[in-house]
Amino acid sequence: MLPDYADYEQAIGLDWYELDPNLRLTLDRLLPDVDERAVAEEAVSRFGKLIGERVAPRADVTDKHGPQLRRYDKWGQETAEVVHHPTWIENKADLVRNGYTSGQSRPAIVGAAMNYLTCQAETALICALGMTGGAADIVGRYAPDSVRAGILGRLTSTDPATAWEGGMFLTARQGGSDVGANTTTAAQ
Repeated sequence: MLPDYADYEQAIGLDWYELDPNLRLTLDRLLPDVDERAVAEEAVSRFGKLIGERVAPRADVTDKHGPQLRRYDKWGQETAEVVHHPTWIENKADLVRNGYTSGQSRPAIVGAAMNYLTCQAETALICALGMTGGAADIVGRYAPDSVRAGILGRLTSTDPATAWEGGMFLTARQGGSDVGANTTTAAQ
């Protein structure tokens, strides 16, 4: 049962979960437990609306207004600040508010479905916020008890004003964006 996506000249403004019978069938197949399927339905259907109605329209604007390097403040002091367009900030805040990084107890397929919907609007959001879940997992497993709750609380917050974003920063001399082409040397 494949929909004819050519019927939709413009999917922006529509509920992307409702338009995707294959995603619903996949969730049905992978979540035979009624309670898990209900959790998935609530989360993913909410995301379908969010992505189609709010994130996708803003992503189009973001794509036309990429980040800018502001090297100096108004006094000429070097700041090396990266300034993002407000639509980028709003999209990340909406995902945080809607539990994208919350670490809620839910089947992994729910997170995958949320990624799938989000990627269709703005793949860069997955990189920006996707690292947060990984960082939360590492902190949850290995951080000392004295700091675990505070850090984990920030990484999994649904309040954009207090949420922290996990990230990875690489400098790759050989490979650039091809991380697999990099070489390393261990030293003691």
